Amino acid sequence: MGLKNDIKFKILQELMQETNIERPISIWKLRDAVYGEISVEGDKEKKKNKRDNQIRTVKKDVFELEAEGIVTITEMDEDGKIDNKKNIIYYNHPLSQKKLPFLIEHIFTMTATMEEKQEIIRDLITCAGVGNIKKYHCYLERFSPEYLLDDVGKAKVSKERKYPKIPQMEGEEVVRRAEPCHYTNLHENMSRIFEALSNQTGQFFRKISFKLIQYTKSGERAYVDGGKVYVISPYFISSSNGKLWLVGNHEPYQGLSNYPIERMDEIQVLEPGEGRYRPMSELEDENKKLDKYRYVAEHQGGSYGSVEPIILRVRKTPNAYTIMYHTFDDEFYFLKGGTEEYDRVLVYRTAYFMANWAMMNSRDVIVETPSVQELIRNKMKELEGLYQTNE
Repeated sequence: MGLKNDIKFKILQELMQETNIERPISIWKLRDAVYGEISVEGDKEKKKNKRDNQIRTVKKDVFELEAEGIVTITEMDEDGKIDNKKNIIYYNHPLSQKKLPFLIEHIFTMTATMEEKQEIIRDLITCAGVGNIKKYHCYLERFSPEYLLDDVGKAKVSKERKYPKIPQMEGEEVVRRAEPCHYTNLHENMSRIFEALSNQTGQFFRKISFKLIQYTKSGERAYVDGGKVYVISPYFISSSNGKLWLVGNHEPYQGLSNYPIERMDEIQVLEPGEGRYRPMSELEDENKKLDKYRYVAEHQGGSYGSVEPIILRVRKTPNAYTIMYHTFDDEFYFLKGGTEEYDRVLVYRTAYFMANWAMMNSRDVIVETPSVQELIRNKMKELEGLYQTNE
C-alpha cells in the first residue's frame, strides 16, 4: 500500500473507531491522531509547513470520504471550506448510536451463553463506533456486571457474587446450585439456517433437517422424542415473546408450523436430491391464501392450532387497554353490546394462546367464546388439584 493510501486508511480507521454522530472530531485532532508529533527540530517554519501539508492531506482525504458517503461533515461554508479546529467530522456507522442501548438490553434477555452475548454486544458496539466501548463498559460494570466485555473470567466471578452457590435460607437446607445450562449457539443456528437461502433471490429454496432439544436437571441437552429428525421446508423467521421461530412446513401436513430456533440442534441443509423443497404456494388454494404477517401475529408466542374469532369483555380502564395494545397492537375490533364497565372486543388468535393469556390478565379481561371458556375451566381444575389444601 502506498504512503497516500496508508494515510487515508489511518484516517478512516481513526474515524471508524473513535467517532460517531455524538462524538465528531476536527481536522486538527485527526491530523494529530494520524501523524503524531512533528519531528522537525529547531526550525519553526519547517515544522509549520510540514503540519500545514499534513492538514491539507487529511482534509483532502476527508472530503473524498465524505463524497463517497462514508463520513459526514456537519458544517461547511458556501465555498466548501471547513474550520480545521471544529469538531464536525464523524464516521457514518451502520448502526445508530441511539439504537445501541436498546439492542444491548434486548441481547441480555436472549437465551444464550454468556460468551455468545458478549460476542454479539462487542460486534454491536463496533458497528456504532469502538469509541463507545468505554462508555458501555462503565454501564455494564455498574448495572449488569455478569456481562463484562473484557474478561469472561471476571464476569463469571461477578455473577457468582450476585448468585451465591449455597445461599442461606432459614428453615431450609440448600443442597446445591443448578449446573450451568448447555445452551445451543443461537448465532450458529441462525447462520446454518441461512445457508438454505438462495444467493440470487434471498428466498429459502432447500429443505433443512434438525433435532429439537430440551434440558435435563443437570443442564445437559436431551433430544425430544428420542432424537426425532424434523425435515421441513423453511419459509421465514419470526420473533415473538422474545424468541426466534422458524416457520415452515413439515410434510405430509398442509399447514405451517413454528419451531424454536434456540432449541434446534444438528441443523443440516439438505441437498436438492435429498428431498424436494415445497414452496409455500403449494399449501394454498382458492379459498386459503397464506399471509406471513397475519400468521405470525395470530400464532403469538409460537402457539399452535387453528386461529379462530374470539370475543372478549375488556374492562374500560387504561390498565386493561395497555395490556390489549401491548398484546395485539391495533389488531382488535370493537363490537356492539358493551356495558358501562366492559367493552366487547373481537380478536383472532389460537384458543390455546388466548386461554393462557386470559388467565394471566383475569382482572382486566373476560372471555366470552365458549370453546376458550372450556379450556380455561379445565386449566383451573388442574390448578385446583395441584394447590388444594388439607384444611
